[in-house]
Amino acid sequence: MKLVEVASPLYQVEFTGRASIPTNEDPEVFVNELKNGDHFTFGGIYLMTDEVKLNSIHRVKGAYVVDVSVKGTVRTPPGTSPSVLAKVSPAVFKHHISVQKINTRPVVGPMNANRYNESYQHYVNSNKLTSSEVRDLVRYRQVGDNELSDEIVDKLCNIFSDMGEIPYGVLKARTGDPNSRVDRKIMTMSDFDFASLVKDNSTSDPRTRMGGKRPQAKFKPMGG
Repeated sequence: MKLVEVASPLYQVEFTGRASIPTNEDPEVFVNELKNGDHFTFGGIYLMTDEVKLNSIHRVKGAYVVDVSVKGTVRTPPGTSPSVLAKVSPAVFKHHISVQKINTRPVVGPMNANRYNESYQHYVNSNKLTSSEVRDLVRYRQVGDNELSDEIVDKLCNIFSDMGEIPYGVLKARTGDPNSRVDRKIMTMSDFDFASLVKDNSTSDPRTRMGGKRPQAKFKPMGG
């Protein structure tokens, strides 16, 4: 998982945002997800949320429109400011928030930087594949006689989502099946891309769990 390098500057951001939630989903759950998690954009900006406030919920044409206020901390790419958050499309945010208005100010002090870095590392590590999970994933790709656990699929969903490879609608199973999308990605990517995916998103060098060999793919027939 490639995120913004930690050498770039920190900013505190406050913005109002709007999201559209299908009526078969609970908007209160959506807001709680925002409050309880840290969020990452496909554009390479990791947002550590500090405070989320629900401003309003109203129903329009079969959907809930949710307005929120968010306070958090971002580390933007070198040479840019967090104002880029206001220019990205709603789909860029994992929770599909369209930024309405944003205010920013620089964050100073090692304590703030350390807190952000710890949150950043926790986010990255939470989606790392363990040694046993990598073995199961390699076997699934090479042989295809096993099933991937829900934990592996969830991690791969987050990994591919953060890479921009799975749209938010598919991730939430609104416009497609995330499991099928993950399966298709794993089974059709090149050996080099698969080895890079494992190396970048596992707890250790994948070759140490494969007898010193890089994984070689033997494709199984795709169902459906």
